[in-house]
Formats: sequence, C-alpha cells, structure tokens
Amino acid sequence: PIRRVFLQVGTSSSQSVFTCLPSVNYCQCAFFQENVLRKQNSYSCQHVMAIWIAERIGKVGKRIVTSQTIALTIKQLSSYAYDFN
Repeated sequence: PIRRVFLQVGTSSSQSVFTCLPSVNYCQCAFFQENVLRKQNSYSCQHVMAIWIAERIGKVGKRIVTSQTIALTIKQLSSYAYDFN
C-alpha cells in the first residue's frame, strides 16, 4: 500500500489544528503566512517547530486513514495556496 504522512498540530489556546508535511517547512497558520512567506523575517512557526521536536523525541502519534481522507486533506492544503508575486 501507498504510505502518505501528514502531521497535525494544535494549540492549547485555540481549537485550530494545522496539517503539515514532514520535512517541509510550511504551515497554513497566519503567523507563517505573514512572517515567513510575506515578510521573510522568521524561519518557521511554532506549529512546524513543535512537529520537528515531537519527531526528534519520538512523540508523534500515528493514525491510519482512508484514501478519501487523504484526498480531502490534500484538497484542504491546496486551498491555502497563496500567490506572493
């Protein structure tokens, strides 16, 4: 079977959950969009850094999902595409 990996991280202060790809420095959060992509004054956001740390210390939970869930996740991620030209 094909193995696709998505990582999700939430914050304690809100109900938001952000989906990230392992080894990719990208997040849909407002901080990432504004400070990393637009202003280019930060390298990453707290969500991506939390995932990197969780991976390094072995605290990433795993869940098997259907192909339909994967397709929906990809569609949701692509809806966050932003044109910076």
